[in-house]
Amino acid sequence: MSFSEEVYRQVSLCSRCGYCRNACQTSEVRLSESWNPRGRIILVADYIDKLLGDVSEDYSDRIYSCLLCGRCESYCPSHVQVVETMEKAREILVKEGFASEKVKSISENIIGTGNPEGLPRKRIYRGVNHAARGKTLLFRGCTASLHTVDDLRAAEMLLRSAEYPFFEFPDEICCGYPLEVLGYEADASRIYSRNHQKMMEAGVKKVVTACPYCYRVLHERYPRHIDGFEVEALHIIDLFNELMDEGKLTPIMSVDLKVSYQDPCALGRGSLYQELARHFIERVPGVRLMENEDSKSKCCGAGSYLPHLFPKIYQEIRTKRVEEFISVGAQAVITSCPTCLYTLREASKNKLIAVDGLSSLLAISVGLDSSVSTS
Repeated sequence: MSFSEEVYRQVSLCSRCGYCRNACQTSEVRLSESWNPRGRIILVADYIDKLLGDVSEDYSDRIYSCLLCGRCESYCPSHVQVVETMEKAREILVKEGFASEKVKSISENIIGTGNPEGLPRKRIYRGVNHAARGKTLLFRGCTASLHTVDDLRAAEMLLRSAEYPFFEFPDEICCGYPLEVLGYEADASRIYSRNHQKMMEAGVKKVVTACPYCYRVLHERYPRHIDGFEVEALHIIDLFNELMDEGKLTPIMSVDLKVSYQDPCALGRGSLYQELARHFIERVPGVRLMENEDSKSKCCGAGSYLPHLFPKIYQEIRTKRVEEFISVGAQAVITSCPTCLYTLREASKNKLIAVDGLSSLLAISVGLDSSVSTS
């Protein structure tokens, strides 16, 4: 098995300048060259140049410890595509049998049970608007269905209040994104095809999701893997802004709160979503944004299944992130990502700061729900 020409090109682009080291949150914890982007690129180069024999567990750990957040790419003067290179390196590790047992267990869970944690369906939230067919599917996503059901229910209530037609699959399975980013591209492709077939049978034309990872895979990777994929994918931020513009959702109740916003890595650095989310928040009366220079750039710590693969690094990154929000005077953190929401909630326990999703914040201001934690 060999790396593609593009991976060769990306590795050769790296000038070893080291600017990326200051951007890497895992490197900030481990303080070691092999745990930062430059070190990981050098490890891939060594593998290509056959300077390494059999891959050790330490080598595999370095490649899988990357958050895939892309923060380093914004620092790189050579424009090395670090995230894509790490994904391709993982694919090779899987195909040559060097993936760790923890990595294998995540893939086995998704393939066997339809969710990364391997939980039975009876423990997973199944949604409220079940139907055999419909044009707009609300895709809940694994993390929201398992860990942030309150924010998911707020989204459902908002769509119902706006009389927006949607339906849900009660037996929804994973979008497949974790499989591809962990190196199981063939298995991911089968999940993509399975979900696409189900959508076609149900007459789906549009998929709305509150999960940035689900959105990204539906928007970018499904069309790449499936010929003729024509289902429109929307993140729920787009839909909520549209419904507010149309007067179908009107934030009228003041929420007197100083908030910081956690940008999901999967919605892209420097993308329109960074401003869309802040525009969304600013439409809620009484809310004041409290931010610093790192507000739009840092990962919550849970990218690329770090909680399962490297829990100690994950815990340190998420704790630092919460402390940064507290330092700017925020009373609450708002995010549009279920993974960020769950991560920062866990890290903020016993701290004087709340964490909630955009759907919950909007539900309060629209007057639908006052039970979420920002109230």
